[in-house]
Amino acid sequence: MFFQVHSSPILTESNVYLGSNSKKVFSLDRSSGEIEWYFETKHDVKAPGVVADDILYIGSYDKHIYALNTSTGNPLWNYTTVSAVRIAPVSGAGGKLFFGSRAGVVYCLNSVTGEVKWTYETGLDIGHPLVIGNKRVFAASNNHRLYCFKTKNGRKVWEFDTGGEVVTGAVLDGKGKVFIGSASSILYAVHEANGTLIWSCNHTNSPLMGELLVQHDMLYVTTADNVLHALQTSSGSHVWSYYDSNVNNNVSITHYMPFLLLISTVYFYIAIVLIFLVKRSPHHTFHCCIVAWSDCNRHEWSFVFWRTEEFSLCRGWKRRHAVVVILRSRQCKCHNAGPCHLYMISATCAYHVPVNLEHIPVAMNTPLTFF
Repeated sequence: MFFQVHSSPILTESNVYLGSNSKKVFSLDRSSGEIEWYFETKHDVKAPGVVADDILYIGSYDKHIYALNTSTGNPLWNYTTVSAVRIAPVSGAGGKLFFGSRAGVVYCLNSVTGEVKWTYETGLDIGHPLVIGNKRVFAASNNHRLYCFKTKNGRKVWEFDTGGEVVTGAVLDGKGKVFIGSASSILYAVHEANGTLIWSCNHTNSPLMGELLVQHDMLYVTTADNVLHALQTSSGSHVWSYYDSNVNNNVSITHYMPFLLLISTVYFYIAIVLIFLVKRSPHHTFHCCIVAWSDCNRHEWSFVFWRTEEFSLCRGWKRRHAVVVILRSRQCKCHNAGPCHLYMISATCAYHVPVNLEHIPVAMNTPLTFF
């Protein structure tokens, strides 16, 4: 069985749990990789889950959070949110489960029953996992703010304005400090108790990437220019940085491959249609196609939009309409006295109706010569 995986796996002593773009949640044997069970949701599962007390909690893009028995995959309960769940839930003390949604809502549920304990609306996407510490839960929202709530009742204790989009999740150092990074490449350290600023720094003009890590009074952060930075948690002072010179900093062409393929496909089919039209006789069957011809039968044009004209194509009781788009030459090299024009017909005939191009109004005043 093959499936596309965008979520990180969750490991236990004997199993691996992960979601996939096949709308399924899988439990794999850790030793053999064999599928023990799977549970199907109604949309992609791109966020990792969390395991607590033999229950797997995991969210889906179908706007649900699920509680599954880790042994059998049987659903214990599910809760419907107002938007897709794309970040991992967090299990807290006292039987509480915390998570955020794309609609910017922070949820606290009873982890046993799925009952809502409290919610808080920030207004914009909660794009990073919540963090729990000292009976408080911290949530970073795309409204440029870091929030602190009481885990018991959801009362907002404080909020901190980062001055720009939040691009990292919050992280605690266990010593009363919370760290967060913004799109302006600025790192902030604030007091866990009241949300006041301790320090801020910007040691690089490159965007921050990934999540922050705190270990032994050091804060580690990576940037888009392939540099790992180590800072002191107490002051934000830069200690050292490591640059991976083996990574090409230039944007790979693979980033643009979908667009290049799309453009190539469009031009390919346009070329096929034009070749087909050129080879046909003066009597043509229009079926939602485009015909083009010019004053001077040359190719060296640089045209600008000039005007459009509409006319009717009549065959008995069948009446169809076409629009002529006229482009005026800027740099035609035919040396005519006046500017040359390129004419393109967009004919919208629902049926195959024989149309003689010579029936186009004489006002166009141009020979029907194809190039």
